[in-house]
Amino acid sequence: MKRWAMLFGLVGLAVVLSGCMEIENRYYIYPERNGKQTVLITMDPVNMTGALVGLAGSFGGGQPGGGGLPGGENPVQQLEKMGISGLSDIRTTFSVYYDDILNLAGKSKEIPVGAKEIVWEKNKEGLYHFRMVLDMSQMKKGMGMGEGGQPGGGPGPMGMLAMMQGVKVHTVLVMPGRVVRSNGQNKGREARWSSSLQDLLNTGELVYEAYSDTAVLPEMEAELRGFKTESAQANQRYRALIKQLNGIFNPPTENPPAAR
Repeated sequence: MKRWAMLFGLVGLAVVLSGCMEIENRYYIYPERNGKQTVLITMDPVNMTGALVGLAGSFGGGQPGGGGLPGGENPVQQLEKMGISGLSDIRTTFSVYYDDILNLAGKSKEIPVGAKEIVWEKNKEGLYHFRMVLDMSQMKKGMGMGEGGQPGGGPGPMGMLAMMQGVKVHTVLVMPGRVVRSNGQNKGREARWSSSLQDLLNTGELVYEAYSDTAVLPEMEAELRGFKTESAQANQRYRALIKQLNGIFNPPTENPPAAR
């Protein structure tokens, strides 16, 4: 399964709500070379109103009050009747777990959405060193996009991301120890990079690199215990998913051939 394809079902609506979404991609890296990738998608309902009114108008003869909403009622009136006094951001999150974070590079050259290069080591300075290089030209091909970040090469679902203007993307490396240097912004165990989605897609190559000390921080023991529990549960769900997919795409034959 393509890693980026997992995002499609979560951000499909955001294609028409562009400019009001942030994506935070967090990589948790642990000394035993295991870890997880967590994606957090946040949408601001205040900035979504214009897009939602436009959608409603498209179903109501092109006018916001054209009857596109249920019962033709002004949504403000509906909200007031519900007695709502506050509203949070809209957030969706999911995590992918790895026994070996070097697998972030992918195991198949036919799937052009993995990392071009992954380095995880304890270097000569006694520091943990992580380096990940993404080839964005290959990433765009995997997303069904052509040159210049435009849709192309077929109607691949991820090509829809090219229509998303103003979407902010944050990448965070969470290292085992305090980050002592990186090519991003450092705070505690984190190194962070922020950009717009359009700028990322127009970049040829992305390099994320950080060094951290190896001192065991007090919170690490509890965090590692939690990670191992999460990982075991996630593995059970993953195996259940694979079993279901095998049942769909490789169903047993109704009349197996008789033994000879």
